[in-house]
Amino acid sequence: MNKITKIPVWIQIYDLPFLLWTKEGLSEVASMVGQPLYCDELTLGCKCLDYARLCVEVFVHKFELEFSTTIRKVHVNYEWKPK
Repeated sequence: MNKITKIPVWIQIYDLPFLLWTKEGLSEVASMVGQPLYCDELTLGCKCLDYARLCVEVFVHKFELEFSTTIRKVHVNYEWKPK
């Protein structure tokens, strides 16, 4: 019997410092949630700064990010999750 162990899911990452809105920065942040797969074109082009939209595998809802001298809580919203 085949068992699904990974599912790609689009997420929205809020409260992300603007300095991390690069391909490398977004990939590093997404890796805290799961395996980064893709990045939305609007996110890469910095055309929508309310949240970063990425496709990842795995599930986490929030994490802390040490940035400069402060620790910032970053929240993740899943656009869709399997039941």
